Amino acid sequence: LITLAKAAGRQQMLGSTVAFLLPSGWPSPLSGAFVFDWGDWGDPAELARNLFAGLRELDATGAETIVVPLPPPGKLYDAIRDRLMKAARE
Repeated sequence: LITLAKAAGRQQMLGSTVAFLLPSGWPSPLSGAFVFDWGDWGDPAELARNLFAGLRELDATGAETIVVPLPPPGKLYDAIRDRLMKAARE
């Protein structure tokens, strides 16, 4: 698995502006990068509620790349993963 820092660093080296959608308390892998506080990693309902607001807010910053950790498989996490994978293809 690629780490968030490696993914962000690679995009930054390619000249992309990078932002992060991260669970509460997770530090930004890149200093100075914009971070949206996604919510409690252990609360999939909260992550689901905040997903689109976070993506919209990060998009509004002008970020060309949004780095997001994929939640683990299971129930509501699967729906979040599916939406993130669709967003990555768009």
